[in-house]
Amino acid sequence: MNADAFDIGIAVKNILTGNASVLAKIDKRIYAIAAPENTPLPYVVYSRRSLEPDYSKDGDTGEYTASVQLDCYAKTYEESVDLAKLVFLSLQGKRGVFKGKNVSESHLQNASEEYASNNSYVQILNYGFKIDN
Repeated sequence: MNADAFDIGIAVKNILTGNASVLAKIDKRIYAIAAPENTPLPYVVYSRRSLEPDYSKDGDTGEYTASVQLDCYAKTYEESVDLAKLVFLSLQGKRGVFKGKNVSESHLQNASEEYASNNSYVQILNYGFKIDN
C-alpha cells in the first residue's frame, strides 16, 4: 500500500475548501479529528474511519477504499441540515485528482444526527472513496 493513502482526509478538506458555498457558510472552519475548544459554530470535523488496500492474487493493486466521517456542527437543527447538504453536494460523485489522489468514486454510505455536548446539532455523514494510485 502506498503511504500517501493516509492523506485522504486532507484531500477531502481540499475539496470542501474549494467550494465557495461551503466557505461562505463556515469560512475555513474545517478541522481534522476535533475542533479547537470554543470554535464558533458552524464548522465541520473530518476523520478517516477506515482505509482498505485492494489486493489481487498478484499482491497490492495500488487501489484502496477509504471511509471518511464528516461531522457538520451548527447552532440550530436547520443550520446543521443546510451545512450537511452543502457537504453532500461538494462530495457526492466527486471524481478527479485532489492532493495528488485520483478519486474515481465518492458516495455517501450513511448519515445520522445527534445533539452534541457543546450544545450544537450535528449531522454525521460517512463517505466512501475509491482511490487509484
